[in-house]
Amino acid sequence: MKKLLLVLILFSLILTGCNNEENNALEEGEEDWTFELILPSQEKIELTAEWFLEQEPVEREVTPGEDDHRVYSGILLSTLLADYDLKQEELESIRCVAGDGYVVNIPDYIFQDREVLLALYKSGERLSSREYPVRVVIPEEELMYWVQNCVRMELEIKTQPPDRFLQYISWKPS
Repeated sequence: MKKLLLVLILFSLILTGCNNEENNALEEGEEDWTFELILPSQEKIELTAEWFLEQEPVEREVTPGEDDHRVYSGILLSTLLADYDLKQEELESIRCVAGDGYVVNIPDYIFQDREVLLALYKSGERLSSREYPVRVVIPEEELMYWVQNCVRMELEIKTQPPDRFLQYISWKPS
């Protein structure tokens, strides 16, 4: 009986430790980070935490699951792109890189008709240490395209096929 009680106590401690990770608040001074944006021209832009926090945030209510309602706020990618004379519709793909090396390549058909939010807040509070510094949120899209702990975003622009390719396709035998 004592062994069973000991096993149950250890098991509950393990579960409690696993659940605490989500609620870790950022410590004082952790707002010293940069987010890399790689433009299609391969120009690297470093956006600081200070820059992000100075921007006017937008808020979006999202429902990633049936009974799961969340409110995220941050900066829309389209707003950020406008500062560099780019439009979201011009992009072919967005590659998001997380701090742990996880990479997600988001194709254009996922984000063309949707907003892409670079979220800093969830439910009015700064992101947890697991999601920090930025979480890429695409409302009305599967969670597999959301990237937490995003530190880098690489943008690829749509390219036109070479002229000779177009000539070849339009060529008709006589």
